[in-house]
Amino acid sequence: MGPSMCELESMRSRVALVATLLLLPPLAGQAQSTAGTKCPAQACADVISVAIDRGDLGRVEVLRVRPDIETRAAITPDALERIYDTKLVIRNIAELPLRSKMIEAFKGSSIQPRDYIADLRWGVIFYSRNDVRIGAIYFDRSGRSGAVNDAGASFGGGFFHWLQSTFSACP
Repeated sequence: MGPSMCELESMRSRVALVATLLLLPPLAGQAQSTAGTKCPAQACADVISVAIDRGDLGRVEVLRVRPDIETRAAITPDALERIYDTKLVIRNIAELPLRSKMIEAFKGSSIQPRDYIADLRWGVIFYSRNDVRIGAIYFDRSGRSGAVNDAGASFGGGFFHWLQSTFSACP
């Protein structure tokens, strides 16, 4: 009997991660942003995860558009970065106790590709210690759909719940 579907999916994810790591330059010397880069949602999220693991994470920006705001069209990643209501900048997340809770929530989340990007309301943009953009994760009102960079995604786990509970009180 061959491997189960779960085992095949796990092996495929590991192969994708290894391929991503081999093809990417070291994050600290990275001259280009991964934002706007077309890559599978999981591969883009893996770049963020590797930066977190290496301790390369520097600045984090949290953007929000109030969920009760109605718009004519769905809010895209680019639009969210232009029309946000609230922007919180954490200049050096590595030196804050908040970092460990964020990492725990991020690592406990799952990401699945999706054919389209939902109407976004939250964004988290990650930068390296050298202030190079590593990537971004965006969520709709529910936190179940959104995008990683420009790739549509569905989310599971606790990252959105951590984000919402930590930053909803911000103006």
